[in-house]
Amino acid sequence: MVVLDDGKGTGVSAEVNSVNQLRIRSTTHTEEHWVSESVGDTYVASVGATGIDSLTFLTTESGDVFQLINNNTTNMVVSLIAITASAPGGILTLVKNKIQGTLTQNTQVTPTNLNFGSAKIANATVNVWDETNGNGIQGLSGGIVFRTIITPSTFFANTAGTLVLPQGTSLTINYNNITGSTIEFECGVRFYYDTETTQ
Repeated sequence: MVVLDDGKGTGVSAEVNSVNQLRIRSTTHTEEHWVSESVGDTYVASVGATGIDSLTFLTTESGDVFQLINNNTTNMVVSLIAITASAPGGILTLVKNKIQGTLTQNTQVTPTNLNFGSAKIANATVNVWDETNGNGIQGLSGGIVFRTIITPSTFFANTAGTLVLPQGTSLTINYNNITGSTIEFECGVRFYYDTETTQ
């Protein structure tokens, strides 16, 4: 008789049903959940981390408001982009790999680790518009627009793990206020590091 025992040496045998099929129980969860709980490498970066509760766009003002750069050799996976505006109707643009010159009108923020027991720090650069003038972060140019949205008051882009930033690449968020009124604007990005590319 063949007996399948636990590989950890606990002496527990595998369970087989009446037709000789091995009984298996499993729990599934997202890679992001596992990375946060088991590795402690999932983060959120937002405008609010600057100490500014939201960005104020006067009528017709527009510009780059948020830039995320992956400095890590491990791929960064963006899982969620969250946008909140005090009124709908602005134009939101997501841009791949803008060329970075000398930046002005920006402040850098540190992403928050979503595993509160983890001491890990994201190897990333996050630039946020500092509101000194009404035209966003200065010193960024070019890039490839990959999504444009006429924003509702609240917008969540769940990327399902398809938005991947290898080392040295970036995501920039641009907002154009065409609503005809002053807008309060907030945005944030949730991301984690892909364990399959961890060195």
